Amino acid sequence: MFYGQGVKWFFVHGFTAVVSPLLMWFIGRRIWELGKQKGYITPADMLADIFQSETIRYLVAFISLLALVPYCLIQLVGIGKVLESVSNETLPYAYEIGVSMAAFGILVYTYLGGIKAIVWTDIIQALMFGILMLVGGGIALYAAGGLAGFEASLSTKPEAFQFQTETVGSSFSLVIIWTFGYVLLPHMWQRAYMAESKEALSKSIVLGSVMAMFLIILPCLLMGMLGIGFMSNLEDPDTLVPELFESYLPYLLPFVVLATFAAGMSTIDSQLLSASSVFVRDVLKETGENARARQFGRWIVVGLIGILYILALSPSSQSSIILLASKGAGIALLLLFPLLAALWWPSAGKLATTLGLIAGGMALLIWEIQGTSFPYKWSPAVMAILVEGCVLVGVASLQSYFRKT
Repeated sequence: MFYGQGVKWFFVHGFTAVVSPLLMWFIGRRIWELGKQKGYITPADMLADIFQSETIRYLVAFISLLALVPYCLIQLVGIGKVLESVSNETLPYAYEIGVSMAAFGILVYTYLGGIKAIVWTDIIQALMFGILMLVGGGIALYAAGGLAGFEASLSTKPEAFQFQTETVGSSFSLVIIWTFGYVLLPHMWQRAYMAESKEALSKSIVLGSVMAMFLIILPCLLMGMLGIGFMSNLEDPDTLVPELFESYLPYLLPFVVLATFAAGMSTIDSQLLSASSVFVRDVLKETGENARARQFGRWIVVGLIGILYILALSPSSQSSIILLASKGAGIALLLLFPLLAALWWPSAGKLATTLGLIAGGMALLIWEIQGTSFPYKWSPAVMAILVEGCVLVGVASLQSYFRKT
């Protein structure tokens, strides 16, 4: 995205890296407190309990499951794209092989290992991917001749260093989606529940923010923005990193593939377990740690992997990874106003919250299906939560008014 959008993406990514941790600090720690007191497992647990509504439970469960599909899907698509890129057409069906290997590996250790398998793969993935990013940033500096390479990028693609007024809504939409929607994705919400203590959650938020800046944003900025100057003819920007290593450090290509597998697999497994817990607890109404619930959960993981595998092989899914993921975070954005109401305005009540969720969800569905274009390229997801917020606040205010009179 740095390579394709330039400073526009730095604005989005930089803002998100600062504000998302602040949201986790104020909202995530409150979620942890409530989860500890009440034993919540899923987002729907909390919202349904506070508003005393099973309708809200089903609506939130449906939104949670729907939001996870695009975000899970990009992990398989990304792995397939990297293997296809590094094979340089010497391996037939490289994309399909990459997707198949990832799906099978994820299925095996998620089915057998549960949350412990996820924690360990996250640790390994962080180490591998951090090294990959730092090396990639170093290669970009070397290939561009240092920071002076920004001049070559500026002359090659000057529009990458300018904000376009006519698409300013797109930039702010991505800021809102990736700042708020990312935190509201079910697997992120559930990780707030899982923290050992409020102090542990606070430390991880601070450390995660610092590491994101130096291990993700800065190296990606160097690879993307400098890459414009010396690798200007890429057909698919998503293949920038493997192409960069292939051109300047080909001996590390196997490590690139391995790190990509690790990153994708350690992300999708937590999302699959999150989706499984949502389905078992909120849809099937299986509560408690019993063998029946665990087996249901395992079979749901199998079914979800099968669905994602089929979707990943379809040509329509092989578009820009970030834009595809933004669909999932945009759906999760629908949980913003219900969560804010649950934490600080529970008297808004179940009717207002229910109608807000339905109105926002229907608006998003209709606008996405119709491909509605808004002025300045504002996203349908952002416009949908405005509808949701207006309905929720309007209905709650009317109820309050009639109660008083």
